[in-house]
Amino acid sequence: MKIKFIINSGISEDAKNQVIHAVNDNFIEHDYSIEFTGYHRHAEVIAKSSAMQFYDVVVAVGGDGTVNEIINGIAGTESALAVLPVGTANDFAEFYSLPHNIHEACRVIKDGKVHCPDLISVNGKFYATAGGIGFPSKVVRFANKLKSSGAVGQFIRELFGSRLYTVSVLFSLMEKNAFSNSINLIKNGLPLRISAFSLIIDNQPFLGGNLLMSPGAVNDDGTFNICLIDEMNSRTEVIRLLLKIIKGQHVALSNVMTWSANELEVESDNEQDFFGDGDLLCHSKKFRMKVVQRALKVMVPNNYHNRNIYDVSS
Repeated sequence: MKIKFIINSGISEDAKNQVIHAVNDNFIEHDYSIEFTGYHRHAEVIAKSSAMQFYDVVVAVGGDGTVNEIINGIAGTESALAVLPVGTANDFAEFYSLPHNIHEACRVIKDGKVHCPDLISVNGKFYATAGGIGFPSKVVRFANKLKSSGAVGQFIRELFGSRLYTVSVLFSLMEKNAFSNSINLIKNGLPLRISAFSLIIDNQPFLGGNLLMSPGAVNDDGTFNICLIDEMNSRTEVIRLLLKIIKGQHVALSNVMTWSANELEVESDNEQDFFGDGDLLCHSKKFRMKVVQRALKVMVPNNYHNRNIYDVSS
Protein backbone atom coordinates (compact mmCIF):
# COMPACT_ATOMS: atom_id res chain seq x y z
CA MET A 1 0.00 0.00 0.00
CA LYS A 2 1.36 3.40 -1.03
CA ILE A 3 0.46 6.11 1.51
CA LYS A 4 0.98 9.88 1.64
CA PHE A 5 0.74 11.63 5.03
CA ILE A 6 0.00 15.35 4.78
CA ILE A 7 0.62 17.10 8.09
CA ASN A 8 -0.89 20.49 8.81
CA SER A 9 2.07 22.58 9.96
CA GLY A 10 -0.23 24.48 12.32
CA ILE A 11 -0.66 21.59 14.75
CA SER A 12 1.44 21.57 17.92
CA GLU A 13 5.01 20.30 17.95
CA ASP A 14 3.97 17.61 20.42
CA ALA A 15 1.27 16.38 18.02
CA LYS A 16 3.72 16.39 15.10
CA ASN A 17 6.22 14.28 17.05
CA GLN A 18 3.52 11.82 18.16
CA VAL A 19 2.29 11.42 14.59
CA ILE A 20 5.75 10.90 13.10
CA HIS A 21 6.63 8.26 15.71
CA ALA A 22 3.28 6.49 15.24
CA VAL A 23 3.63 6.49 11.46
CA ASN A 24 7.18 5.12 11.61
CA ASP A 25 6.06 2.41 14.05
CA ASN A 26 2.92 1.34 12.17
CA PHE A 27 3.87 1.60 8.51
CA ILE A 28 7.45 0.32 8.40
CA GLU A 29 6.37 -2.39 5.92
CA HIS A 30 4.53 0.04 3.64
CA ASP A 31 5.62 2.54 1.00
CA TYR A 32 4.87 5.87 2.68
CA SER A 33 6.04 9.47 2.63
CA ILE A 34 5.35 12.51 4.82
CA GLU A 35 4.89 16.12 3.74
CA PHE A 36 4.16 19.26 5.76
CA THR A 37 1.95 22.06 4.52
CA GLY A 38 3.61 25.41 3.88
CA TYR A 39 0.65 27.69 3.20
CA HIS A 40 -3.15 27.85 3.10
CA ARG A 41 -4.63 25.24 0.67
CA HIS A 42 -1.19 23.64 0.22
CA ALA A 43 -2.62 20.28 1.30
CA GLU A 44 -4.92 20.40 -1.73
CA VAL A 45 -1.91 20.81 -4.03
CA ILE A 46 -0.02 17.95 -2.37
CA ALA A 47 -3.11 15.71 -2.45
CA LYS A 48 -3.75 16.36 -6.14
CA SER A 49 -0.13 15.50 -6.93
CA SER A 50 -0.38 12.36 -4.77
CA ALA A 51 -3.47 11.16 -6.67
CA MET A 52 -1.63 11.68 -9.96
CA GLN A 53 1.22 9.56 -8.56
CA PHE A 54 -1.29 6.78 -7.77
CA TYR A 55 -1.05 6.84 -3.99
CA ASP A 56 -3.57 4.37 -2.56
CA VAL A 57 -4.28 6.47 0.52
CA VAL A 58 -3.80 10.17 1.30
CA VAL A 59 -3.90 10.89 5.03
CA ALA A 60 -5.07 14.20 6.49
CA VAL A 61 -3.11 14.90 9.67
CA GLY A 62 -5.06 17.81 11.12
CA GLY A 63 -8.69 18.85 11.41
CA ASP A 64 -11.65 19.53 9.14
CA GLY A 65 -9.83 22.27 7.23
CA THR A 66 -7.01 19.89 6.27
CA VAL A 67 -9.58 17.23 5.37
CA ASN A 68 -11.35 19.69 3.08
CA GLU A 69 -8.18 20.62 1.25
CA ILE A 70 -7.34 16.98 0.61
CA ILE A 71 -10.90 16.21 -0.50
CA ASN A 72 -10.59 18.93 -3.13
CA GLY A 73 -7.35 17.33 -4.28
CA ILE A 74 -8.49 13.70 -4.57
CA ALA A 75 -12.28 13.76 -5.16
CA GLY A 76 -13.19 11.56 -8.09
CA THR A 77 -9.84 9.72 -8.10
CA GLU A 78 -8.86 6.23 -6.96
CA SER A 79 -6.96 7.59 -3.93
CA ALA A 80 -8.75 7.07 -0.61
CA LEU A 81 -8.85 9.61 2.22
CA ALA A 82 -7.80 8.68 5.75
CA VAL A 83 -7.64 10.93 8.80
CA LEU A 84 -5.47 11.26 11.89
CA PRO A 85 -7.73 13.73 13.76
CA VAL A 86 -5.43 16.16 15.57
CA GLY A 87 -7.00 19.46 14.48
CA THR A 88 -9.05 22.16 16.16
CA ALA A 89 -12.33 20.87 14.70
CA ASN A 90 -12.80 17.21 13.80
CA ASP A 91 -16.44 16.87 12.71
CA PHE A 92 -15.54 14.63 9.76
CA ALA A 93 -13.61 12.23 11.97
CA GLU A 94 -16.32 12.24 14.64
CA PHE A 95 -18.96 11.28 12.08
CA TYR A 96 -16.99 8.14 11.25
CA SER A 97 -16.08 7.45 14.90
CA LEU A 98 -12.39 7.61 14.00
CA PRO A 99 -10.13 7.09 17.03
CA HIS A 100 -8.36 10.09 18.54
CA ASN A 101 -5.58 7.79 19.68
CA ILE A 102 -3.05 8.07 16.86
CA HIS A 103 -1.94 4.42 16.94
CA GLU A 104 -5.57 3.24 16.81
CA ALA A 105 -6.27 5.65 13.94
CA CYS A 106 -3.27 4.19 12.11
CA ARG A 107 -4.83 0.74 12.44
CA VAL A 108 -7.96 2.00 10.66
CA ILE A 109 -5.75 2.97 7.72
CA LYS A 110 -4.18 -0.49 7.62
CA ASP A 111 -7.16 -2.70 8.49
CA GLY A 112 -10.31 -0.62 7.90
CA LYS A 113 -12.79 -0.66 5.03
CA VAL A 114 -13.69 1.87 2.33
CA HIS A 115 -16.87 3.95 2.43
CA CYS A 116 -17.91 6.09 -0.55
CA PRO A 117 -19.87 9.16 0.62
CA ASP A 118 -21.45 11.90 -1.43
CA LEU A 119 -19.84 15.33 -1.50
CA ILE A 120 -21.46 18.75 -1.78
CA SER A 121 -20.19 21.07 -4.50
CA VAL A 122 -20.53 24.84 -4.07
CA ASN A 123 -19.37 27.04 -6.93
CA GLY A 124 -16.94 24.30 -7.94
CA LYS A 125 -15.49 23.61 -4.47
CA PHE A 126 -16.23 20.40 -2.55
CA TYR A 127 -17.05 19.88 1.11
CA ALA A 128 -18.16 16.83 3.10
CA THR A 129 -19.67 17.89 6.43
CA ALA A 130 -21.54 21.19 6.76
CA GLY A 131 -21.44 24.52 4.99
CA GLY A 132 -23.46 27.66 4.42
CA ILE A 133 -23.78 31.39 4.80
CA GLY A 134 -24.82 33.83 7.49
CA PHE A 135 -23.82 33.83 11.14
CA PRO A 136 -21.83 30.54 11.07
CA SER A 137 -19.60 31.95 8.32
CA LYS A 138 -18.80 34.90 10.55
CA VAL A 139 -17.84 32.47 13.32
CA VAL A 140 -15.55 30.53 10.97
CA ARG A 141 -13.95 33.73 9.68
CA PHE A 142 -13.21 34.90 13.24
CA ALA A 143 -11.86 31.48 14.29
CA ASN A 144 -9.57 31.30 11.27
CA LYS A 145 -8.32 34.80 11.99
CA LEU A 146 -7.39 33.72 15.50
CA LYS A 147 -5.68 30.54 14.28
CA SER A 148 -3.61 32.37 11.67
CA SER A 149 -2.14 34.92 14.09
CA GLY A 150 1.39 33.42 14.14
CA ALA A 151 2.74 32.45 17.55
CA VAL A 152 -0.31 34.01 19.20
CA GLY A 153 -2.56 31.86 17.04
CA GLN A 154 -0.61 28.73 18.01
CA PHE A 155 -1.01 29.62 21.68
CA ILE A 156 -4.76 30.22 21.21
CA ARG A 157 -5.21 26.87 19.41
CA GLU A 158 -3.42 25.00 22.18
CA LEU A 159 -5.23 26.92 24.93
CA PHE A 160 -8.79 26.51 23.65
CA GLY A 161 -8.60 23.47 21.34
CA SER A 162 -12.05 22.66 19.97
CA ARG A 163 -13.53 25.33 22.27
CA LEU A 164 -12.01 27.94 19.95
CA TYR A 165 -15.27 27.95 17.99
CA THR A 166 -17.28 28.60 21.15
CA VAL A 167 -15.05 31.61 21.81
CA SER A 168 -15.55 32.72 18.21
CA VAL A 169 -19.34 32.50 18.61
CA LEU A 170 -19.18 34.85 21.59
CA PHE A 171 -17.07 37.40 19.71
CA SER A 172 -19.20 37.10 16.56
CA LEU A 173 -22.28 37.94 18.62
CA MET A 174 -20.76 41.38 19.10
CA GLU A 175 -20.61 42.14 15.37
CA LYS A 176 -23.03 44.57 13.80
CA ASN A 177 -25.54 43.10 11.33
CA ALA A 178 -24.62 39.57 12.44
CA PHE A 179 -28.18 38.33 12.76
CA SER A 180 -29.76 39.05 9.36
CA ASN A 181 -28.85 38.39 5.69
CA SER A 182 -31.31 38.94 2.83
CA ILE A 183 -31.28 35.95 0.46
CA ASN A 184 -33.32 34.55 -2.43
CA LEU A 185 -33.70 30.83 -3.12
CA ILE A 186 -36.03 28.25 -4.64
CA LYS A 187 -37.82 25.94 -2.17
CA ASN A 188 -39.99 23.14 -3.55
CA GLY A 189 -40.20 24.91 -6.90
CA LEU A 190 -41.28 28.25 -5.43
CA PRO A 191 -39.14 31.40 -5.08
CA LEU A 192 -38.47 32.47 -1.51
CA ARG A 193 -37.00 35.73 -0.24
CA ILE A 194 -36.10 35.88 3.42
CA SER A 195 -33.97 37.77 5.91
CA ALA A 196 -32.04 34.84 7.35
CA PHE A 197 -29.85 34.35 10.39
CA SER A 198 -28.21 31.40 8.68
CA LEU A 199 -28.56 28.93 5.84
CA ILE A 200 -26.86 25.58 6.46
CA ILE A 201 -26.48 22.87 3.81
CA ASP A 202 -25.02 19.73 5.32
CA ASN A 203 -24.45 16.03 4.86
CA GLN A 204 -24.12 14.90 8.46
CA PRO A 205 -25.96 15.57 11.73
CA PHE A 206 -23.45 17.60 13.76
CA LEU A 207 -21.83 20.97 13.18
CA GLY A 208 -19.05 22.36 15.37
CA GLY A 209 -18.79 19.22 17.46
CA ASN A 210 -21.99 19.49 19.50
CA LEU A 211 -24.60 21.33 17.41
CA LEU A 212 -27.18 18.77 16.20
CA MET A 213 -28.10 20.79 13.13
CA SER A 214 -29.64 18.01 11.00
CA PRO A 215 -30.62 15.01 13.16
CA GLY A 216 -31.53 12.75 10.23
CA ALA A 217 -28.65 13.56 7.89
CA VAL A 218 -26.61 10.83 6.21
CA ASN A 219 -23.93 11.29 3.60
CA ASP A 220 -24.68 8.60 1.04
CA ASP A 221 -28.36 9.03 0.12
CA GLY A 222 -27.98 11.37 -2.87
CA THR A 223 -29.36 14.42 -1.05
CA PHE A 224 -28.18 17.10 1.36
CA ASN A 225 -30.08 18.58 4.30
CA ILE A 226 -31.00 22.25 4.41
CA CYS A 227 -31.69 24.29 7.55
CA LEU A 228 -32.88 27.87 7.04
CA ILE A 229 -33.20 29.99 10.18
CA ASP A 230 -35.05 33.31 10.12
CA GLU A 231 -33.39 36.50 11.31
CA MET A 232 -32.68 36.91 15.01
CA ASN A 233 -33.51 40.09 16.91
CA SER A 234 -31.13 39.90 19.87
CA ARG A 235 -28.11 38.10 21.29
CA THR A 236 -30.37 36.48 23.88
CA GLU A 237 -32.51 35.01 21.11
CA VAL A 238 -29.40 33.63 19.41
CA ILE A 239 -28.17 31.98 22.61
CA ARG A 240 -31.59 30.38 23.17
CA LEU A 241 -31.51 29.08 19.62
CA LEU A 242 -28.04 27.58 20.06
CA LEU A 243 -29.19 25.76 23.20
CA LYS A 244 -32.05 24.28 21.18
CA ILE A 245 -29.71 23.23 18.36
CA ILE A 246 -27.47 21.31 20.79
CA LYS A 247 -30.41 18.92 21.33
CA GLY A 248 -31.71 19.12 17.75
CA GLN A 249 -34.92 20.71 19.02
CA HIS A 250 -34.67 23.79 16.78
CA VAL A 251 -36.30 21.84 13.93
CA ALA A 252 -39.69 22.29 15.63
CA LEU A 253 -39.41 26.09 15.90
CA SER A 254 -41.67 28.27 13.75
CA ASN A 255 -38.75 30.36 12.47
CA VAL A 256 -36.79 27.31 11.26
CA MET A 257 -37.34 25.54 7.93
CA THR A 258 -35.74 22.20 7.09
CA TRP A 259 -35.90 20.13 3.92
CA SER A 260 -33.70 18.03 1.68
CA ALA A 261 -32.68 18.40 -1.96
CA ASN A 262 -29.94 17.43 -4.38
CA GLU A 263 -29.29 20.95 -5.63
CA LEU A 264 -29.96 24.52 -4.52
CA GLU A 265 -29.29 28.00 -5.84
CA VAL A 266 -29.02 30.97 -3.49
CA GLU A 267 -28.56 34.65 -4.22
CA SER A 268 -27.75 37.35 -1.68
CA ASP A 269 -28.07 41.13 -1.89
CA ASN A 270 -24.45 41.46 -0.77
CA GLU A 271 -21.34 39.35 -1.26
CA GLN A 272 -20.98 36.77 1.49
CA ASP A 273 -18.54 34.15 2.70
CA PHE A 274 -19.57 30.53 2.22
CA PHE A 275 -17.97 28.16 4.70
CA GLY A 276 -17.54 24.41 4.33
CA ASP A 277 -15.72 21.90 6.55
CA GLY A 278 -14.62 24.70 8.87
CA ASP A 279 -12.97 26.79 6.14
CA LEU A 280 -14.08 29.69 3.95
CA LEU A 281 -14.50 28.22 0.47
CA CYS A 282 -15.81 31.09 -1.64
CA HIS A 283 -17.01 34.69 -1.54
CA SER A 284 -19.87 35.70 -3.81
CA LYS A 285 -23.45 36.93 -4.19
CA LYS A 286 -24.52 33.70 -5.89
CA PHE A 287 -24.01 30.14 -4.75
CA ARG A 288 -24.95 26.93 -6.50
CA MET A 289 -24.85 23.75 -4.45
CA LYS A 290 -25.31 20.22 -5.76
CA VAL A 291 -24.73 16.68 -4.57
CA VAL A 292 -21.96 14.71 -6.26
CA GLN A 293 -22.72 11.09 -5.45
CA ARG A 294 -20.05 8.65 -4.27
CA ALA A 295 -17.35 11.18 -5.12
CA LEU A 296 -14.87 10.14 -2.43
CA LYS A 297 -13.30 7.04 -0.93
CA VAL A 298 -12.77 7.12 2.85
CA MET A 299 -10.99 4.64 5.11
CA VAL A 300 -13.35 3.91 8.03
CA PRO A 301 -13.47 1.42 10.94
CA ASN A 302 -14.81 -2.02 10.07
CA ASN A 303 -17.75 -1.57 12.46
CA TYR A 304 -18.90 1.70 10.86
CA HIS A 305 -22.50 1.96 9.67
CA ASN A 306 -24.08 5.15 8.34
CA ARG A 307 -27.52 5.15 9.91
CA ASN A 308 -27.30 7.01 13.21
CA ILE A 309 -30.64 7.95 14.81
CA TYR A 310 -30.82 10.83 17.30
CA ASP A 311 -33.71 11.34 19.71
CA VAL A 312 -34.68 15.04 19.71
CA SER A 313 -37.93 14.71 21.64
CA SER A 314 -36.68 15.60 25.13
